[in-house]
Amino acid sequence: MASFANSRAYFEARAHEYGVPAELLTHLQNQGINALGQEFDEGRFDTWLRSVNAGAEVIVIASLKAAVEAPTSESVTPKAIPFAERSARLAHIRAKLPGLHLEGPGEPSQTLLDEVCSDVSKPLRSIELPDGLPGLPPSDVIRVAQVLDKGRCPYLPTLLRRFIAKWTREAANLAKEEEELKRKMLEETGFADLGAVDELQLGADLTGEVPKTRLLPPKFVPALLTPDSLAMRAKLDRDRVLQVPGSGDSEIDQEVYDKTIDEVRCGWLRGPLAPEQVPAEAPISKRFGLRQKHKIRLIDNFSESGVNDCVTVCESPVLHTVDVAGALVTCWLEECAHSQRDATLFARAFDLSNAYRQVALSKEGRKFSHISVFNPALGHREIFQCLVLPFGAVRSVHSFLRIARALWRLGVVGCKLMWSSFYDDFITFAPKGLERSSELAAEALFKLTGWLFAESGRKCVPFSQTCEALGVIFDLSCSGSGLCRISNTEAHVAEISAALLDVISKGCMTRAEAQKLRGRMQFAEAQLFGRTAKRCVKVLSSFTEHRRSLLSAKEKAFLELFRAYLVSSRPRELRALNSSPTLIFTDACYESDARSWKCGLGGVMISSNRAQVEFFSLELSDEQREVLGERSKKQIIFETETLAAVLAFSFWSAVIGNSRTVIFVDNEGSKFALLKGVSDNLCVDCLAMIFAEQEARLSLSPWLSRVPSHSNIADPPSRGDLEPLKFLKGVNASTRASLMLEVVLGRYLEMGE
Repeated sequence: MASFANSRAYFEARAHEYGVPAELLTHLQNQGINALGQEFDEGRFDTWLRSVNAGAEVIVIASLKAAVEAPTSESVTPKAIPFAERSARLAHIRAKLPGLHLEGPGEPSQTLLDEVCSDVSKPLRSIELPDGLPGLPPSDVIRVAQVLDKGRCPYLPTLLRRFIAKWTREAANLAKEEEELKRKMLEETGFADLGAVDELQLGADLTGEVPKTRLLPPKFVPALLTPDSLAMRAKLDRDRVLQVPGSGDSEIDQEVYDKTIDEVRCGWLRGPLAPEQVPAEAPISKRFGLRQKHKIRLIDNFSESGVNDCVTVCESPVLHTVDVAGALVTCWLEECAHSQRDATLFARAFDLSNAYRQVALSKEGRKFSHISVFNPALGHREIFQCLVLPFGAVRSVHSFLRIARALWRLGVVGCKLMWSSFYDDFITFAPKGLERSSELAAEALFKLTGWLFAESGRKCVPFSQTCEALGVIFDLSCSGSGLCRISNTEAHVAEISAALLDVISKGCMTRAEAQKLRGRMQFAEAQLFGRTAKRCVKVLSSFTEHRRSLLSAKEKAFLELFRAYLVSSRPRELRALNSSPTLIFTDACYESDARSWKCGLGGVMISSNRAQVEFFSLELSDEQREVLGERSKKQIIFETETLAAVLAFSFWSAVIGNSRTVIFVDNEGSKFALLKGVSDNLCVDCLAMIFAEQEARLSLSPWLSRVPSHSNIADPPSRGDLEPLKFLKGVNASTRASLMLEVVLGRYLEMGE
């Protein structure tokens, strides 16, 4: 985009202003001097040109300052180009397009010219979309599902045998060059981040910038401490850190110390070390125990010591959560439904044993890996040094996920495994008849690449149509008919239910209790259909921010509602969806001073493949408007827009069936209220609750979007005008919709009471 510093037209305008002769100006331009942003040799020019040069310096400095300080968001107002440059460009357009009359109403505005120049000046950028976006299965594993579906299943065991045999021979040829084997395997699968092999070979750091993989979404989090600041802080904190007492729970303290000694025997730790053996500038992090369901997990607090503050992050790690695994199953069901093949699936979870302990620290990383552990027998803390990834360091998370992603890639591309990776858990799905082949392939891959995994015990469960992983249960017993169910485990439900009852009975909670409870509720809520549970989780917001500690009667009621909903709610159901979406458009109008049709609701439904088109056009009566609060408000358009969407969803829920459904609303507030399931407006809040209940009852999750009025085909029927809908040749369902409206308003009145 042309600025004051590089605009030729602006240069000419300023030259004329300072009285530069036309002949000299032409000569300067012939010499390539045609913008203020170019350097001048002051010795060659007179005073008038020095004035131009001085003005140029001011403009160039201002341009540089603006480039540095200006916001980078594309939503900001385009920078205005100089008037002379704008006039010159418009004159050029007029000359180039003599057939257009660019005067008066036809003349483009100055703002339009600025926006066009701004867009044209932006460099073209190639955007790399990160693989494995939240909630979506990565493209590689989708291709595997498609390959398995297209009749390749019978040949898969042969492909797996060839792959494993090839790399087993390669491993024998490379002798002890295990990392070189991994590098070659990744190169053959086309994995872009070969630096993962280097990190596995050389060891991981605990400070500094996390290596960029260019496979993840960008997210910049700068370091808050420099290495020098960290060293100074470590010197000052040394005595205080070593004087920290135990947890107060003798069982936990003893278990933590015993496990620490076990880690020394395994070669994961070095110690105990005398204080003089540890450099004064080396930070020491406190180790403590966290009681979990089946064990006490060891946590090393690298945040308190400042080590985590010495890390710069440029990318956001993406995990294959339950949603990703569920989306993979849905993808498989859809592929099979499309090709009319048997969709029966089996699943199991592979668990890496002591996953973090299988990745070593680098020489640099070990400088920051000292920890203090309370010795119950001696009554004071002892110092140890981690030689492998500690549990509690930011760099540990990024390093392990980077390496695990490489392992996942080998399984998907090399072994054609339909699996997901969540830290050390690999949830693997296999079509009927390929359970054993998939199991052998995964086990061979782990052993070939040197990873230890659970081969017996509680975490080693063979392929089955019921798989417990990540705190949920995948029920694939009906996968052959295109259905998968995901539910919270009974133990998880009982644990959360007991915690809720405890909080409700006490009538208060601390910030730590609220944060822990909210995390559990959010995870459990993800497996419950609808948005009802989200409303209950929001109750804890003010408690997690330490603004309150006492529960009100209403908040107790919401927590009790969540508990009842959790205990009684049916599992989340995943089905093969119709590839063609169902579109629903809604709108409302409200004009209090109109003589007729003061308030109306409109809705249009276009089903999959346009097999069915219906619409409704309803005028709200005085009584119905009063229910929405007309007497106490100047406007009820927010309420009516939301009511139109709730009515349309309730009315056409049977038609929607198993299709992807998009509901277009003409009000931003209504859209967000229905998305969040809650609103500050009491009327809309109740309507959002009705919408959420309907979602849960039908196991439907429609997509909500905004449509502007001029593009909304439901706008005319909301005003009683049916003429524009004739081209759709749809069915007028207003009579039936009016009956559903009475049901919705009846439910609304019940909630109000």
